[in-house]
Amino acid sequence: MTPLVMSAQFDRRTFGKVAGGAAALVLGKKVLDGGDYTGTPDLTGQVAVVTGANTGLGKETCIRLAKLGAEVVLASRSKERGEKAEKEIRALTGSDKLSTMELDLASLKSIELFASELRSRHDKIDLLVNNAGVMAIPTREETKDGLERQIGINHFGHFHLTNLLLPQIKKASEKSGDARIINLSSDAHLIAFNGMNFDDLQSKSSYDPWKAYGQSKLANILFTKELQRRLGADSPVSAAAVHPGVVRTELGRNFFLPPELCSSLGSVDCKGQLPPAALVAGAVLLPLAVYTSRDPAQGAQTQVRCSVDPELKGKLGGRYFRDCHEAAPSPAAQDASAALKLWEISEELTGSKFNV
Repeated sequence: MTPLVMSAQFDRRTFGKVAGGAAALVLGKKVLDGGDYTGTPDLTGQVAVVTGANTGLGKETCIRLAKLGAEVVLASRSKERGEKAEKEIRALTGSDKLSTMELDLASLKSIELFASELRSRHDKIDLLVNNAGVMAIPTREETKDGLERQIGINHFGHFHLTNLLLPQIKKASEKSGDARIINLSSDAHLIAFNGMNFDDLQSKSSYDPWKAYGQSKLANILFTKELQRRLGADSPVSAAAVHPGVVRTELGRNFFLPPELCSSLGSVDCKGQLPPAALVAGAVLLPLAVYTSRDPAQGAQTQVRCSVDPELKGKLGGRYFRDCHEAAPSPAAQDASAALKLWEISEELTGSKFNV
């Protein structure tokens, strides 16, 4: 065999290996990115409220809803950041049915003021997306009402908000036969594998940033299940908890951003835990981190599908969704007695007595 022929065979084998490896990477990325929702139902006449709407998953959800014709209310802790996002969404979608309202989920009073103003603007709400959240706050902090901050914002704040908006949600369901409540949870609820720590729900005796976060995400699922149970399986108001995947958003601001970048990036309540040495390691691992995570548009697919897909009308049933499909949460997330106990504690701590 001549050197020229051997070289040609080697080149073909090399090309085949490279092409095969590239194809595997593309396929692997597709799997890691999860499902897509490409439906385009007409949401004209529907009113949607999205918390944490100025960035990340919330902003991407607003973009999709606006493109489908919904009237979208952007609820944001920072009115300035919310209005900036509204302007950007308007430019992207051409929608003139966007508005921004200030909402601080760390304050029951702010939630009540938000709900009151919203009632004066809209007599019905077709969709509530409880999207906002915080993650892995380094040291224990409390909300303005003395609740541990992670469960206070991620669960108790949204619990109170949902109760106050439920009459408008029910009114929408009476007109259309379909109103939805979507609670953003996470597979991080698996961290709370022992279930809700009712002996130290506020993490006063012992605080771990990730355990507190995991417990708050477990609370989102338990709240969703108990809410649907009380509404009834055949209710035109249906609820779902969703896992977006590992997404590159501001949610990790308290854990992943170095202190010197917090202010320059305009992040809200950024604590910045990473030491300089970790930044070096992070730079090396960045390509892997990007490959194994999702951008916000991809991460929002599941909550968008649960929010608008006509095929899911009346079928959310308080269930848990991942990668655009129903999934099984942890055994702790299916504990009916824990869901009931959490509900009763939540009513007591927030003063919200649900009329369901």
